Amino acid sequence: MFYKFKFFILTLILISFLSVFWYLQSKPFLDGQDFQATLVTYQGFLSLRYVTGYYLMIFLPFLYIFFPDIKDIKLIRYKSRLPFFYQRLRKSFFFSLGFSVILCAIVAIGTSIFFDVSRLINQHFYLAILFQTIQFTFVYGIISNLSNILLDISNNVVISTVSVVVVFILLTNIIYFELDYSFFFAEIHLINYVIKNDWLNFSFLMRLIRICSMFIITSLISRYIFLLRDIR
Repeated sequence: MFYKFKFFILTLILISFLSVFWYLQSKPFLDGQDFQATLVTYQGFLSLRYVTGYYLMIFLPFLYIFFPDIKDIKLIRYKSRLPFFYQRLRKSFFFSLGFSVILCAIVAIGTSIFFDVSRLINQHFYLAILFQTIQFTFVYGIISNLSNILLDISNNVVISTVSVVVVFILLTNIIYFELDYSFFFAEIHLINYVIKNDWLNFSFLMRLIRICSMFIITSLISRYIFLLRDIR
């Protein structure tokens, strides 16, 4: 009962904070009724600097608050530890899905309040939000896998969380924006494909496939590292 109450309160705080942040980010552009203003509010709140940078300061701590790491004392009691790994992987994936839904739902609801819904529909905005939710889920799934890998190596949730947050903030701000090196980060945003009605072309599908492949690869690496932790 207490866990469900804590879950509800923390989720409410998270949604409230992100909603206020969306409004503050978007406020200068909410008077404009053209679709370009909609894109500006979208790109402000879901900028890569936030999605793969500063939002991780929220995502990873909340992940480990909701789903604490498995204690080694529990692991050594069981002959097979893989069920624990798959349980953690499943929880991380669904938390990634939930966090992505919150981000994209805030954008969808906010833009629906301040902009013309029929125009948003005609521009395939809601379809773009749907695809973006899927893409963000795998992006955060990859990041949670990397954090869990560091957690299994260091056996310290603070070290793994801080390391991933710092590295991705540096990667996003320096490697992508300053050096224009686009690996991984260029795969994330899909909205331009959808609003141009190019969401069935090969390039769009390959972005989805590459992100899914990265998630599978990092999951396999995480599984391997977890089994090494299992042996220690």
